[in-house]
Amino acid sequence: MLRGLLTIYDQRHDLVDALWEATDPQAAVQQVLGVSELQARAVLDLQLRRLTPWQRDLLREELEQLEE
Repeated sequence: MLRGLLTIYDQRHDLVDALWEATDPQAAVQQVLGVSELQARAVLDLQLRRLTPWQRDLLREELEQLEE
């Protein structure tokens, strides 16, 4: 999950651009992130404004701790 959130953060500009132009938001998310339908729906349910640089740093720290 942490890795997925970081992927979303890293590709947020591409994702927002794709969603802006999309007639099918779910398909746009699937294409940009390479995820399943279920994962795309979860991404669409996220509040992307919460993915701040500070939050990204916390996610990376947590992921590093789990991988040790």
